[in-house]
Amino acid sequence: MADPLEALRQPATPIAPDAAFSARLKSRLAAALGRTPPGASMSDTTTHTRAGIVADVAASAPTPGYVQPGYRTLTPYICVHDGRAALDWYTEVLGATVRGEVIVMADGRVGHAELAFGEVTLMLAEEFPEMGLVSPRSQEGHSSSLSLYVPDVDATYAHALDRGATGERPPEDYFYGARTGWFQDPFGHRWSVQTPLAADAAVPPRPDDIGPPAADAGPQAVGELGYFPLTTPDVDRAAAFYGALFGWAAADATPTQDGRHHYRHVGNTTLPFGFVDNPDSPSPEHYYRVDDLKAMVARVRDLGGKVISVAKYESGGNAVCKDDQGTVFQLWQPAPGY
Repeated sequence: MADPLEALRQPATPIAPDAAFSARLKSRLAAALGRTPPGASMSDTTTHTRAGIVADVAASAPTPGYVQPGYRTLTPYICVHDGRAALDWYTEVLGATVRGEVIVMADGRVGHAELAFGEVTLMLAEEFPEMGLVSPRSQEGHSSSLSLYVPDVDATYAHALDRGATGERPPEDYFYGARTGWFQDPFGHRWSVQTPLAADAAVPPRPDDIGPPAADAGPQAVGELGYFPLTTPDVDRAAAFYGALFGWAAADATPTQDGRHHYRHVGNTTLPFGFVDNPDSPSPEHYYRVDDLKAMVARVRDLGGKVISVAKYESGGNAVCKDDQGTVFQLWQPAPGY
């Protein structure tokens, strides 16, 4: 008896497989078998065994019961303009391992991928501007940094620059016990890579480091002001003006961590602080205690500043002033017993 559906049959015609589906299927099979497909690369969206990584991470330290096994309570998630290139770069240069399945969207964009850096996971995705998700390459600057411990900070820093990173601060020994360097990767993200110093390799704080309170500062209570930046248009002019007015000793100017501004640390005061030329972070108006208000008012004028008003209150004498760059500050001579 003839098959009544024979008339509907069509000849078998080979078609090209969907590349994204093929990559996902290959990755899932490799993960299930605990191996990496022969000859595959990160650009083919391959992965390493997820089970082994999860076991290693879960065994390294306890995590709260509400956290999925293999993860930490907080996981950074970054956006890159080229997902496959980013996976290649982070695995080659920073020693990361791709974990789990790399999810590729229908249009070819990497929708989600995870990288294991030791016991920590970094998630990433490509740009989805229709969802408001863009990488640092599509906007000016960066709003965050990633810090990574590596076996040899000098080798990692040099390798990163050789593979297209932009150096910000070469590796240097720091007083907090690590040799650290900063660079911006080819995808616009800022990294600090560091290697701990030997226990006996103590490094004294540099003038631009935030140091401990002076010896005569007394006990430090929780919640008291411990450090502050003093915003000014020109840190050199400010150091000269206030150095002559109050005797503040400012260290040489150094670039801020983002490289966009200048900073001069003042360390000969009980409360340490520093001048910075960042107009996006204005300082509050400061009151400075003085012993002789009349003499200090005259000194402000001699140095090119302006005295706006002088008054006397129950709390003592007060003078509202401007320095030679127009920054407002006040001088205060406390009343006896106040």
